[in-house]
Amino acid sequence: MKKKVKKLILYLTVCIGTLGILILMSSNKIASYPEIDVRIQKMLDYMKIENCKIKRIAEYDRLQIELPEVSVSKKEIQESIDELLDIYGEKSISEDFVKKELEMNSVQEYYESVRKELTAGKRNQEFISARNKAMDYLIKESKFVLDKESVAEYSVEIVDSYETEAYLYDMELDRYVAEELQMTEDEFFEECYREGEELIKNYLIVGAIVKEENLEVTEEDIKELSGVFEKDFDEYSEEEKTYIQYQILENKVYKMFIKE
Repeated sequence: MKKKVKKLILYLTVCIGTLGILILMSSNKIASYPEIDVRIQKMLDYMKIENCKIKRIAEYDRLQIELPEVSVSKKEIQESIDELLDIYGEKSISEDFVKKELEMNSVQEYYESVRKELTAGKRNQEFISARNKAMDYLIKESKFVLDKESVAEYSVEIVDSYETEAYLYDMELDRYVAEELQMTEDEFFEECYREGEELIKNYLIVGAIVKEENLEVTEEDIKELSGVFEKDFDEYSEEEKTYIQYQILENKVYKMFIKE
């Protein structure tokens, strides 16, 4: 893997730089760029993302995305129930089954729980789609100054994530790239670079908007996520806290643009 990391950085810093995909920073040119929130800058420092700036943030005052109403059909509910019945080896749902195996009071209560779960899942999918749409616009309309070596080094994290996926398929990374992703090695490196670059732009945009809008992380925000944490917030390291704070702030940024 270490050889692949070195090859990735070498390939991306030389080949992609030659293709002109990046805008390089000029060390002898002084420029003023929008500031980003200090907490998010701290996170970037922990991630060793250096010399990457947002040059101009997109106009976002009128950016509004309305989430559509979602509904769940009887067919979808039944399909979900059938999957559960297959797991338990049952042919049909019954009062005894839901009380004994699912600890619910009635079949009707179970049906309602399935409907709510499927509805929540659809709403979450719509929210993710809206988030992606909002960020695509912000990235497209903003301008950045990125250091190619820093982006390439961060892209190694993307390689690691794909290696984890390959492990889940019980495959070596080379084979996973060729058979599952159907990419050449060079295409894979370019894709990892592109994903790393997009993530850095995402961080910079969120940081700039948080700074501009004076968004804060409150104790209430922390309490709302308490069920997600494995331990109390104060028990996390300073580095871990920056990632948690980023997630909260990023969500607040998206909620500025998404109408539920």
